[in-house]
Amino acid sequence: MVPKWTEAFIDVIKQVTGETKFTYVTAVTVLRGDRSLWEDHERFRRALGGNPLKLLTMMEILAEVLPRLMHNSRVIFSRSYAPTSESVRLSKARIAVSAKRIVRFTPSTTYRGKTDWARVRAMTDEEIEAAARSDPDAQLTDAEFWKGAKLVMPERKQLVTLRLDKEVLEWFKAQGRSYQSRMNAVLRSYMQAHRKAG
Repeated sequence: MVPKWTEAFIDVIKQVTGETKFTYVTAVTVLRGDRSLWEDHERFRRALGGNPLKLLTMMEILAEVLPRLMHNSRVIFSRSYAPTSESVRLSKARIAVSAKRIVRFTPSTTYRGKTDWARVRAMTDEEIEAAARSDPDAQLTDAEFWKGAKLVMPERKQLVTLRLDKEVLEWFKAQGRSYQSRMNAVLRSYMQAHRKAG
């Protein structure tokens, strides 16, 4: 028996992507035991219409996502955001596309989008705003939207000597370039969590 929520989830994915094959990726704080016991569990597979389940731990997410976020970020706007159940549903549907539709880019990859920039440059501000208002996916912002935003300039890092367990250092280095930035991000996250708690 397929649960009602997965039937609805699969329907939304098909509506948004036109695909019925996808990988359901979910985040877990800590993964105990053998990951394959969860990812290959017959009942989960059946509930997802035979599609695979993939678990990501917080450390894997940090190792994968943080370098991409930090790669070109010079100025960061922060604003509190409370997602609605609809936005979460659509986000999950957009993320869960089949592997054959995923395109990966590296810093050396050149990509030319489909945007006709000459036409955009020729448009007036009023025409651009009208086009944005007619787009159902656009979320126009006004002064109220940016009211709680604050400009955050990156601070210079302090050079320190730090003694780490060999295993910890090797693991971070194995995650690729910018391992020190990832270590800093993990420490910052820990600090912020304990500041809020204390």
